[in-house]
Parts: sequence; structure tokens; C-alpha cells
Amino acid sequence: MHSAYELAYATACTFAATSGNSTKVCPQDPQGWRLGAPTVLALDDVSFARPVSIGDVVKFRADVVYTGSNESILMGNQHPGLSCIFQVRVETRIVDLKTGNDALSNEFHFTFLNRDPESSHVMQLKPIPVKPIEPLSYGEGMMWLDGRRRMLEALEVVRENKGFAYPVIQDLTTE
Repeated sequence: MHSAYELAYATACTFAATSGNSTKVCPQDPQGWRLGAPTVLALDDVSFARPVSIGDVVKFRADVVYTGSNESILMGNQHPGLSCIFQVRVETRIVDLKTGNDALSNEFHFTFLNRDPESSHVMQLKPIPVKPIEPLSYGEGMMWLDGRRRMLEALEVVRENKGFAYPVIQDLTTE
């Protein structure tokens, strides 16, 4: 689980960096994309399909599957605050060294907030937008839809519990 978190965080940092280096202009930020500091908002349900035993070889794969920028576009840019939130999915597979086959072990779903690294105080949190995700295949489209559902559920939990990102998302409706 710790390795999955580390990979999710590394993926989030890379995604935030590539969003920051993009030449596209973000509609919510006329200055364009900026480099941010990803912060975990939520860890969704973890599905354990198969246990990992001592001595098993495990491989991980992480993908950014959905962003709040997608949601903002879907909602007609009504809620630009969403554009700083994104969903990372980490898949853990166990490799059988005799056959080379692998089997799904676990799936982890992390929701991140991309924020200005200089805004460390909770009440002065400055979100930084990330670029939207564009699925290119049916499989990516299914992960995109699942990522959207999970991100919206995570935002509801943050809103209900008034977590640290509450000032950023308090006025958003996610219907």
C-alpha cells in the first residue's frame, strides 16, 4: 500500500509538472499553466482481488484518469475551482515467475489537489489548474468515467467533513 501511494504521488508530481510546462492556455487561468504541488485529498476504497504473499513479484502501474478540468469543461466552466483536482489510479499485479503471467491484486484510487507550493496555510490555499485528460481508447474511456465518479464522491466527502481543501471546493456543486 505504501509503494502504491509513493507511485501515485510520483505520478501526480509528474502530471503537475507537465501541466505546468504546457504551452496551452487554461481558460480559468489567463497566465497559462503553472507548476504546482500535489496534495492528497482522498484515498478511495481499495479493492483486494488477490493477496500478495512474501516472495511475490509485484508490478505497479499508475495513470492519471480524470481531472477537474474535464469536469469544468463538462459543466461549461461554471466552476473553475474544480480544475485543480485530479484522480490517480494505481494497479498492482502479481507476476508468476514460472509462466510470466500476471494477475490483478489491488487497485488504489487517489484524489489529488494541485496547489501553489507557496500556499501552505489551509485558509490561503491557492489551487493551480491541471490540463484535462483525453481518453484515446475504450479502456481509457472506462477508466475516465470511473475516475470521474470517484473524484465526485471524494469531493462530497471533503465537503461534508470540511477537510483541509474545503475552502477551495465549498461553493461547488457536483451534480
